[in-house]
Amino acid sequence: MRVCAWYNTRMKATPKLSQPSKMPCKSWSLPAWTTCPGARNADGSAVDACSMCYALQGRYTFGAVKEVRDHNLTDWTESDWCDAMVKAIGKGTYFRWFDSGDIYSPELAEKIVEVCQRTPNCAHWIPTRA
Repeated sequence: MRVCAWYNTRMKATPKLSQPSKMPCKSWSLPAWTTCPGARNADGSAVDACSMCYALQGRYTFGAVKEVRDHNLTDWTESDWCDAMVKAIGKGTYFRWFDSGDIYSPELAEKIVEVCQRTPNCAHWIPTRA
């Protein structure tokens, strides 16, 4: 099933990628706390696995870094996002989804699957609790 449409016009989607220092590839991320469905206990506190999340501290707290993740949070809903992501990944051989955040909706999961299918020469890594 193809979720995204191909357009010959200028793309509306503009995914912003990061280059995590400990990774040999680019990454696409979302805000950690708001998009991690399994991060909280019933009382709102962090589950043990998320209590020391690196994406909630250090450079991840800088305004410019937060802006990228907030941008991606709305950008992925554009109809041409898959096309834009395929273009952004390009000829990369590795790609990491989520150095921050997680798959928080079935629609996002479907689009990620499409991007992976359309970039068969790239090894995709998706660390997730979803």
